[in-house]
Amino acid sequence: MLQTGFIRGETPLNYYPRPQLRRNAWINLNGLWDFTILHDKNARPAYYDRQITVPYPVESELSGIRETVKPEDYLWYQRTFEIPEEWNGKRVILHFDAVDYACTVWLNDRLISEHKGGYLPFSVDISDDVKEKNRLTVCVSDPTDSAFQQRGKQSLHPRGIFYTPCSGIWQTVWLEAVAEHHITSLKMTPDTDTSSLLLTVYSNVEENCTVEVYDREKKMVMQKVIPANRETALLLDDMHLWSTEDPYLYDLRITMEEDTVESYFGMRKYGLKSENGRKVLTLNGEKIFHLGVLDQGYWPESNLTPVSEEAMVFDITELKKLGFNTIRKHIKIEPLYWYYLCDK
Repeated sequence: MLQTGFIRGETPLNYYPRPQLRRNAWINLNGLWDFTILHDKNARPAYYDRQITVPYPVESELSGIRETVKPEDYLWYQRTFEIPEEWNGKRVILHFDAVDYACTVWLNDRLISEHKGGYLPFSVDISDDVKEKNRLTVCVSDPTDSAFQQRGKQSLHPRGIFYTPCSGIWQTVWLEAVAEHHITSLKMTPDTDTSSLLLTVYSNVEENCTVEVYDREKKMVMQKVIPANRETALLLDDMHLWSTEDPYLYDLRITMEEDTVESYFGMRKYGLKSENGRKVLTLNGEKIFHLGVLDQGYWPESNLTPVSEEAMVFDITELKKLGFNTIRKHIKIEPLYWYYLCDK
């Protein structure tokens, strides 16, 4: 039985995929793509004979394909998309959150990116190539365990502790519009000893940023102007700690010129202390026993890709109800949204 939260033909995983650096101007490219498999690496498809639901792996049920990808296979994806008029004058970034394993990308028949590695995201600025109407083409090959590469628990001959391969696009594909001068990333380090968040706002320009901090009730508890690309301490009055039983999160809103991003953080401190001649782990200065599960991160219907937000929430909350406070992911990197749900 399929997990609730996804219906074929809809846009799966239709939430902003990067919770710690969110913008309003974005487009989710998940959903039905044209698809075919070729065996000549130098050939281009004359036509696409079926459709696949991105971002579910080719081998999975929810992809609509459910075929084992062989080392000699070349997976071809294609879809069209349009750029909204309000994005005129903005930089347009194309994001692939994970493609397994070797990936080549064309936009309007022009090569724009090549990437190897099945677990990490990659992005490309397509501002100079994008038009009002566009055709995006992706070719993927995946040797799995027939070559030397990071593959986690995947095997072409699954048995024992090795599982079904997960080839092709297996995390969200999306577009984002950013200002010419924009924030590129954030570094946040909680310092509970001083009730401060150490924040660095990285940008492609040296400019000041306005930072706003909100509590759980959405009340602003701080506003401060700080320089980009330099670490600044934000002092929090009446600091509320994060813990596994009280996962309290603050919200952040950062504005730099025409760019605005939203994020979040929790105030917590990990450490060690001695007890009966042994070192024990601590959270916020108190001993904490890590009671957890070894989570393989596989789903019956979708392999390495989470079925839906609802399915991820169900797994995390049910483990908490059973008394666990730790999830140990086994040889897998999850989508960023999964870590946000754990924080939350």
